[in-house]
Amino acid sequence: MFCNITGQSAVGVLDRNKSALTVTWPLPAGDKVNVAMAFDEANHRLFVVTRNPGKLIVLDSDTGKVVASVAAVGMVDDMAYDAKHKRIYVAGDQFVDVFDQKDVDHYALLGRIPGSFRAKTGILVPELNRYYLAVPHHAGKEAEVRVYDIQP
Repeated sequence: MFCNITGQSAVGVLDRNKSALTVTWPLPAGDKVNVAMAFDEANHRLFVVTRNPGKLIVLDSDTGKVVASVAAVGMVDDMAYDAKHKRIYVAGDQFVDVFDQKDVDHYALLGRIPGSFRAKTGILVPELNRYYLAVPHHAGKEAEVRVYDIQP
């Protein structure tokens, strides 16, 4: 099991049987406030997003080695991995970034979709090919849930 150790800008690896932290993987220097994670179990890739600066960092989940790093939207709270379409959805302030997994070590920004102020919580429902984004009440606008259809 993996966990963010935000105060140390690191990822912790936990042994569930022993209820113990077994190893800590530091993020690259300068990458701070890691807040969201997603996991590509089949390819042994752990996706971590930082807020300072906004960045998608891809780790080998067996070794902790950084295999890719790509600029991403800031103020992220949520991220999802779509194994079917090989995409990563990152919800942050004002936008949802969609990354394409070219192969297990190469990732590229596929699109930056307009979101809303502080709309940084989303959920991917792969069975419906939809991504839902929670938009909070702000500046006289009512809260809403935006629905995005996933395109092949």
